[in-house]
Amino acid sequence: NVCVMSEALAKEQFPNLDPIGHRLQVGDQYYTVAGTFLTPEPNSSSSLPQLTGETLLIPLSTMQVKLGDQLIERKSGSFEVTAYELTAIRFWLAEDGDLAATTRVIQQILQNTHPSEDYTLKTLE
Repeated sequence: NVCVMSEALAKEQFPNLDPIGHRLQVGDQYYTVAGTFLTPEPNSSSSLPQLTGETLLIPLSTMQVKLGDQLIERKSGSFEVTAYELTAIRFWLAEDGDLAATTRVIQQILQNTHPSEDYTLKTLE
């Protein structure tokens, strides 16, 4: 299992260390830190979910294997079901990245995997 984390979380969890390659325990799961990122400045005009200062990201496939699509919690003879839903995927390009070409590739992938077009593709420039 791998993760990437915000630099703020890395400084908290691994003070004075390079976190890459170190393991982090979250609940009963362990993740190897594959990278860090700077948290973008909040954008009040964006409708996308905002990342906070202390953020940990794991691959979608890992989340689905570890958590499935639902979490069932049993409480006092009853149970509560929480469904997980993917609401956003974000991409950041390097400063010299080609936004138009990347957008076309993502659009093609989405068209091939979501024929019902149950998505919205937005670019923020």
